Amino acid sequence: LYPHPEKLFVELKSGEEWQRLPTQVFPKQKEVRAQVDRLGDFRLQVDEQFAGSNLVPTTFRLQQNYPNPFNPSTVIAYDLPAASQVVLTVYNSLGQRIKTLFKGQQQAGTHQVKWDATDDSGRKVPSGIYFYHIKAASFSQTRKMIYLR
Repeated sequence: LYPHPEKLFVELKSGEEWQRLPTQVFPKQKEVRAQVDRLGDFRLQVDEQFAGSNLVPTTFRLQQNYPNPFNPSTVIAYDLPAASQVVLTVYNSLGQRIKTLFKGQQQAGTHQVKWDATDDSGRKVPSGIYFYHIKAASFSQTRKMIYLR
């Protein structure tokens, strides 16, 4: 595979123009995938200027939130190596569920959710230690974060 697979894209010919498609690169399987809505002419391109990454993670991972400690909001990121049913939940230090940040099906990739320190009813939570927990397929992990008012 190309030495910088994160810079690979699939493009679809649309008239005289080439249209970039959302692309996923699976380096372990040596695959490049794009979701298409019609048949046509496709090409694989390299964008050396692309600063992001199309690489699909190879393992499940729940990243540390940032910033931490936080006020007024924080970002929680996680990696999915395959499409999965995901539940991302915040709990207080007593183990009570405070907020469900995401519940549903997600594609493979790195995802981010922002938490604004509110509960499921939209009320601001008090300063303190909180835990966020992800359940995706057979993967489950919890991390700690601190909210300072």
